Amino acid sequence: MKTDSECPACIERLARHTVDMATTDIELRREALAEALDAMRRMLSPAKVPTEVAAEIQRVIKRVTGNRDPHRKWKDNEMKEAERLFKAVRPRYANDMRSLLTLSALGNTPDFFKDIKTVEEEIMRPVTFTVDDLNKVAEFLEGARSTLLMSDPNMDNIMCFVPAVNLCVKKVMVLADNAGECFFDQPLVKELSQVMRVSYVVKSGPVQNDLTEEDLLLSGLYEKMGATVIPSADTAGTDMSLVSESFRSEFASADLVLAKGMGNWETLSELPPSGKVLHLLQAKCPPVARSLGVPLGSYVAMLR
Repeated sequence: MKTDSECPACIERLARHTVDMATTDIELRREALAEALDAMRRMLSPAKVPTEVAAEIQRVIKRVTGNRDPHRKWKDNEMKEAERLFKAVRPRYANDMRSLLTLSALGNTPDFFKDIKTVEEEIMRPVTFTVDDLNKVAEFLEGARSTLLMSDPNMDNIMCFVPAVNLCVKKVMVLADNAGECFFDQPLVKELSQVMRVSYVVKSGPVQNDLTEEDLLLSGLYEKMGATVIPSADTAGTDMSLVSESFRSEFASADLVLAKGMGNWETLSELPPSGKVLHLLQAKCPPVARSLGVPLGSYVAMLR
């Protein structure tokens, strides 16, 4: 997804938000903001993906302020609230694949610019997907779960038969988004890991309120995920120009990629459709909603 006419105002708001969280020193704030906005003006163009610009201004802010993780306190609070909300809503969702995928999508509801009362109200409502490819994905995941035959503990020789889609899922990659979503992702990831190889992708370094390995450890869910945790890059979404060669190899060999959040839509929608990437998100900004062809606030489960 390329930069929209509304993106500059949103990126500037993010820059100001990040600067305020990075330091209490007024002069340092002014310096960091000036350099961040200068970088934004230099980078912005219709050819850019918004996450590229947002990531660069945050690198500038971190460098100027000396704060490697400006959103640390924000993330700590977000994860605390997310865990509370998850515990409240979890009993409403069963353990079938469609329910677990929906629960994971629900975790994308919180946002920088939403107050907690709004988030609480939204997260307690039933989820209706404006674009709904969940049945296609849930069907072969259920099939893999119920009919998978494993010939050895390392799952090197996997045999399964899924009549509806004629697809054997051996490897699933889950691209995490915001830090608090890990609670909503964990039931799905753990269930999938029982019958296939699952990698749970976090950011290689702090960026916005996105999940890092450090955040996952602090959540207490690292071991409970049941998946291999691997890093991508220090940018929102998944920028293939910044990830390692081993990550690109894992992505290419995955049978299914579950891509959480708007950042992953912004970046991965730039790649040719592969038919194996399921985007799970709430369209929380007008440019993203327009690019998806859905009303603002819609939940989306799009297989692309």
